[in-house]
Amino acid sequence: MATKKPAPASDENAVMTRTQRMEALAELDSFDAAVAYLNSHDVELVTTDDVADLLGDGYTYVDKNALVNIPFVIVDVSGGESKTYGVPYVMVKAVTATNKRVKFTDFGAGFRQEIETFETRSGRSAVGMVAKGGLSPSHYTVEDAKGNEINATTYYLNLA
Repeated sequence: MATKKPAPASDENAVMTRTQRMEALAELDSFDAAVAYLNSHDVELVTTDDVADLLGDGYTYVDKNALVNIPFVIVDVSGGESKTYGVPYVMVKAVTATNKRVKFTDFGAGFRQEIETFETRSGRSAVGMVAKGGLSPSHYTVEDAKGNEINATTYYLNLA
């Protein structure tokens, strides 16, 4: 015969009803007030720095400019066609020589095209490619839809 576990003892003053909790939350009007409320209820606060490795895939999106002259090794590469822009792209995950796990997407005719050319000519994936010189920027001007000249940048493997 199963025995029923006794209900845990509780201090009615320490337990807020749902209505009390909702009223207290409705009164929070600032970041500091929210932190103080949580601390007063013994809620352990964590920051995104504390949980970054537990979220997503562990790779941080970076602007390709952050990889200029920074060596990295490609650990994953995938591609496709952008549903939004209708153009091909390549998505790369890499580990830098400074031990950062990064990822970036390239839609351009530079890096993306180099990766596709490498894979076609070598018959293998770019996974394992060591970019000893990181990326190299190429700056140019282009005309926008209104006829205005704007500055643009594309990135290539730094082969120097």
